Amino acid sequence: MRENATLDEDEEEAATSPRGGFESSGKKREEEEEKMKTRTTLEEKEALRDILQAMERSLLMEGGGGGEQQQQLVGKMKKRKEHKFWSTQPVPQFEIEEEEGEDEEVKEEGKGGKEDAGTAGEDDENEGDLDDGDGPIDDPSKTAANVRKEGYDLPPGYEWDEVDVETQEGRDEVFTLLANNYVEDDDVMFRFAYAPEFVSWALQPPGYEKSWHVGIRISCTKTLVALITGIPAEVSANGKRLKVAEINFLCVHKKLRRKNFAPVLIREVTRRINLKDVWQAAYTAGVVLPKPCAKARYWHRSINVKKLVDIRFTQLGRGMSMAETIEHYAMPKKIRVQGLRKMEAKDVPTVTRLLNSYFSKFKLAPVKNEEDVRHWLVPRDEVVYSYVKIDERTNEATDFCSFYNLSSTVIQASSGGSNAKRNNVLLKAAYCYYNVATSENIEDLVQDALILAGDNGFDVFNALNVSENAQFLETLKFGIGDGDLHYYLYNWKLKETLAPKDVALVLL
Repeated sequence: MRENATLDEDEEEAATSPRGGFESSGKKREEEEEKMKTRTTLEEKEALRDILQAMERSLLMEGGGGGEQQQQLVGKMKKRKEHKFWSTQPVPQFEIEEEEGEDEEVKEEGKGGKEDAGTAGEDDENEGDLDDGDGPIDDPSKTAANVRKEGYDLPPGYEWDEVDVETQEGRDEVFTLLANNYVEDDDVMFRFAYAPEFVSWALQPPGYEKSWHVGIRISCTKTLVALITGIPAEVSANGKRLKVAEINFLCVHKKLRRKNFAPVLIREVTRRINLKDVWQAAYTAGVVLPKPCAKARYWHRSINVKKLVDIRFTQLGRGMSMAETIEHYAMPKKIRVQGLRKMEAKDVPTVTRLLNSYFSKFKLAPVKNEEDVRHWLVPRDEVVYSYVKIDERTNEATDFCSFYNLSSTVIQASSGGSNAKRNNVLLKAAYCYYNVATSENIEDLVQDALILAGDNGFDVFNALNVSENAQFLETLKFGIGDGDLHYYLYNWKLKETLAPKDVALVLL
């Protein structure tokens, strides 16, 4: 990752504007005019956001119609909106058709604000036309010695901090920030609830760097108000093994969103990762940024049907009663795969071999050593669940399934029924992790995972349509979700966009 990214002019203005207080009388009118310009700019951005959302809703209501020109317009507007910051980054860029007058606008957007290191011209050179092969986008000769040693500037009253998730206090701080400000659905009905135990598991893998857990605090109160994290990992991209940072938990307190902390958080974690001589990163997002290397879709399998309907996660099928819906999603009481059992620490070597053999079939996949498997897949109560079948003759793992617990807080319950006014209701969701079936049918293996999830109190089982998951999604009565998950590689270009079946990488 590159450490010399810059804020665009609007972001730079917001980051350096006064936080309050009286201005000198000689500058009062001038400052008021500047504040009005700032407010107008923010209002224009909000109006653009509203227009985009309205156009997207119109397209969805028309079944994806609305005309090819309208769809292209929405796409171009989104790309322009996000171009200013990401055009300074070593990521593949969208190819935007040049129309009359548009080429000049795109060039202006690419300039950004003041450079901390390098110039806009150098960025253009680094991100210019690449050959058709895979490879880094930024200058591969860079070393940690080229990286700035000081952190990026923050507005007065805020300071950088390394969030210490080794302590209960640190884990609780992360939990509180994420619980109140992190990802929620478009209808503001559900928000991810990352338990402290999950935070510890997600942020302390083998070889983790404390300095990659980057927080912003209010100086006077030390309150944590923004976060971004990275953890070390290794991935295989079209057969090329890359040391990467997996980026997660980019979160800014809701009341501080207009301070544009997100770009400076990205630059700061990039700088710290570069100091450890790591130059690539992997991350996922529900939004389209420049430029996805793959796209997947979540599918959902109901387990506790009555609860899911009551909290409006799902609804009854047309003409179906609650009893009929419960019967439709009913599962066997016992698992089908003979010999499938809970994974133990002693299984780590053989599970590692099984997984890496399986991952080698895919174009984008993790690379795991035994330490990784021990951390990520040995079962932890209420965090990760793994099951394995061992061949008694060879003592080798032949089949494996796993899922992790990522619950959501129910922000708005049903308008009627017993849960209408209940607070702190949790949607307990199992997320499909890694499945390998060599001696068993994958449908049987995953159906057993569904049964085991139900036995452990989960309400729903979620799975991406990546790797070989498409083989069981429909037959096991998964329903397709309403949003895409986009995969990104930072400072690495793939010659082609990957299909979901080419991807085995699962990021939390």
